[in-house]
Amino acid sequence: MKNNQHSEKKYGFWNWGTGITITFIICASLMLLLVYKTTTVDIDMAEQDYYSQELKFNKKLEAITNANQLSSTIAVSQDEQVIKINVPHECIKDASGEILLYRPSSVKHDVLIAFAPDNNGDIFIGKEQLIKGIYKIKADWQMKGKFYYREQSFFVEK
Repeated sequence: MKNNQHSEKKYGFWNWGTGITITFIICASLMLLLVYKTTTVDIDMAEQDYYSQELKFNKKLEAITNANQLSSTIAVSQDEQVIKINVPHECIKDASGEILLYRPSSVKHDVLIAFAPDNNGDIFIGKEQLIKGIYKIKADWQMKGKFYYREQSFFVEK
């Protein structure tokens, strides 16, 4: 007579219940890690007052049109120590306003300067105020009762 017994393999502690428990613990740990990471990320908005900026959009479009009618555009150049912003020659006298060097990745690194070109139409900014990376010049000025606005991106090299 043959003995019809099934030989069962012994896996020790490993079975379906153990596998499901370990999978649940790993998933719960990853969820907790995700929650922790999302609470520690710095979330700077691109614009702090975006709603009021949107309401001023039509005025900005008119200012952009005025800036496009000037003899030249704003030119940006740099050497090892300074950023030079050259404005059109019409803007050398009687222009007032401000230039924002806007850092899209962090509001902390934005730099605001006065729109005050010298006799050659140049505005100089020391590179020690900036960090390496992409900036956007947002020049907003007025001259003879008209408003002007120009945006231009550039890369600061250190």
